[in-house]
Amino acid sequence: MTSPRAMRAFATGLVLAIVVGACLPPAGRLFRTTLSNPDGAYPLPVALGDETELVTGIEPALPDPRASLEVTVQQDSADPRARIVTWVGGACDDDAALSFRPSGSEYELHLEVHAGLGSCVALGVVRGLRIKLSESIPLGSIRASGSG
Repeated sequence: MTSPRAMRAFATGLVLAIVVGACLPPAGRLFRTTLSNPDGAYPLPVALGDETELVTGIEPALPDPRASLEVTVQQDSADPRARIVTWVGGACDDDAALSFRPSGSEYELHLEVHAGLGSCVALGVVRGLRIKLSESIPLGSIRASGSG
């Protein structure tokens, strides 16, 4: 029979492992930037892990004002090799991690946003990230998932 103390220790260890695992950076070559509103409000550190070997850099971008909670990917009209990723996050988001990896003949782009603990103003913040690629890939070949 397992004691209550042993059960609590196991549960605490399991919760700690889940929290630490959720905070690990994405796999692959790592790129970092910080997104913020034009007035500098609500800065958000962003990390992108590239497993495709196509990414040459990331930087803040003007987001699509029609952005939704779900992450979307659009063509950058100024650069055929760049893509603009947009989503709506929150004012208390601590950071965001994206992973970009091959999946057969396509690519998967997944977003995870880590929100802070405690009370926060319920305010949607539109985010925009430019991903610069070494070559142009079809927009339709990128499957985006995740939300802000």
